[in-house]
Amino acid sequence: MTGFLLVEHGPQRGKTFALKGDEVIVGRSVRNDIVLDDSEVSAVHCRLVRVLDDYEIHDSNSTNGTFVNERRVGEEGFMLAHGHRIQIGDTVLLYLNSESVGRHVITPDAPPPRGYLVIKRRDDEMPHIYQLDRPEFRLGRDATLGVNDIVLADSEVSRSHLRVVVSEEGLAIEDLGSTNGTQINGQPIPPYQLFRVQFNDHICLGETVDLWYVYDTTAWGVTVRTQARLGTKDDTLHARPPQIDIRPNTISTEEYSLLMSPPRAIDCFITYQREDWDALVLPLLRYLWDAELRVWVDQLYSPNTPPWRAAIEQARLESRTLLVVTSQHGVTPQQLSHANYFTARNKPVYVLRQAESSQLPLTMGRLPRVTYTAESPRTAFSAIHRLIRRSTGILKPEG
Repeated sequence: MTGFLLVEHGPQRGKTFALKGDEVIVGRSVRNDIVLDDSEVSAVHCRLVRVLDDYEIHDSNSTNGTFVNERRVGEEGFMLAHGHRIQIGDTVLLYLNSESVGRHVITPDAPPPRGYLVIKRRDDEMPHIYQLDRPEFRLGRDATLGVNDIVLADSEVSRSHLRVVVSEEGLAIEDLGSTNGTQINGQPIPPYQLFRVQFNDHICLGETVDLWYVYDTTAWGVTVRTQARLGTKDDTLHARPPQIDIRPNTISTEEYSLLMSPPRAIDCFITYQREDWDALVLPLLRYLWDAELRVWVDQLYSPNTPPWRAAIEQARLESRTLLVVTSQHGVTPQQLSHANYFTARNKPVYVLRQAESSQLPLTMGRLPRVTYTAESPRTAFSAIHRLIRRSTGILKPEG
């Protein structure tokens, strides 16, 4: 069986490489089987070895490492399976087998999709996702044919509640004089006026129906639907709630608004791996927010999408300091790239290292660090707070 590598992100986005032979060498050198035009990729970066119908990937002592699904490939290598994502430098490759490659199509010059609408009633375990493939949608409780495109069987929703307008400029919504109102990011909107909605905005109908306008549905893992009635007995969902992006009940409305987009003059931009969100990063954020520091993370954004890249670029420009939170697997190429960016501009970089983390790259070994343990998190949080305060000139050094 032939495998394929599809470039999802990087200078060669959209290019497909066929995996032929028992061993495939990948790197920047033109002598390799697969040549990646990426300055962060080593001359000979990694190799793929055929094992039965798939490939096993091995790092070739590269400078920045090889990662599969954000985990660093060790000396023993890593067995690839269909759908695994490989990060090499700034390039992300999707591994596909021959049976599935036709279902994944990326055209570099194609216009970006207009997005999706994620809808979830508070009582439902799973959300529904609708592709925004028409110029207008109407949402409401009335199930009469031709009245609503999406029927929401919920007492908080009016018979004709919301109009959604889709255009080349993006998304706009209009409350149709509903009884319980419509909110965008916690702010009520007046009826019969169009309001622009940005990617990852949170829309609430009444008190019980949540909507999100998203660019990428990968994190939600739910079947995209064209029409359905939410709340009826024949609703069937075939997936699980998101395991990467924030779940609706994880943070408050106020916290959600703080994470929507990077503010100006950020005290600290925190880069981390999303597996550490619930146990470490969210408690740290709340601690620093309570201390009135302006800190930001990219949790509300789907990685490697245009909105995510724009937000990251703004955060790197606006932030005074960077905090790298290491996982037990160490750091990712993206975290290393952030650290190099800040260091090159003489902006402070700090490391919050989990006690069980693997060894840091040499370029990060000399950075100020604080060790985190689950038994005494506030000790680490307090130390990080003092470092940021001193760097921003709010707290003067002792002595």
